[in-house]
Amino acid sequence: MSITAAENEKRKRTLYAAFDPLTGEGSLLERTQVKINETDTVFVPAPMLKHNIIKKLLKYKSVYDFCQKESVDAAATVEVFNIIREKYDFEYYCFVNIKIFDKTTSGLIPFKLNRAQRKVLVTLEKQRNENKPIRIKLLKARQWGGSTLIQIYMN
Repeated sequence: MSITAAENEKRKRTLYAAFDPLTGEGSLLERTQVKINETDTVFVPAPMLKHNIIKKLLKYKSVYDFCQKESVDAAATVEVFNIIREKYDFEYYCFVNIKIFDKTTSGLIPFKLNRAQRKVLVTLEKQRNENKPIRIKLLKARQWGGSTLIQIYMN
């Protein structure tokens, strides 16, 4: 395999790397692992760790461990965790709450950000988390969903 072909394969692996908005795996944002139970793990954005409830949960091995030791309802705790996550994790929020029109199936599908959208999201989140005005020039936004991302993000 020539250097060009090897380089191309490396680029393809990066471009089509697995991304799961429900677990946060493969996100371009800085994330931290949080265990829900013995088998389920999610990766949450770093700013979410500053939330008081999340700080309390992280003192335990998992969310369910917290529920057992503090004698609280596990389902309600996971629901509160997910509500907090929606405020901090835009990729998760979009997949769970936003439906977009799919050109190929002509139906509504969950909005799962593609790699280009996630790269722009890194810039948006960086400015927002630094409490700066969001300033971005988005050129050639057609076809890859740049304007869709911006419209949803600004709502």
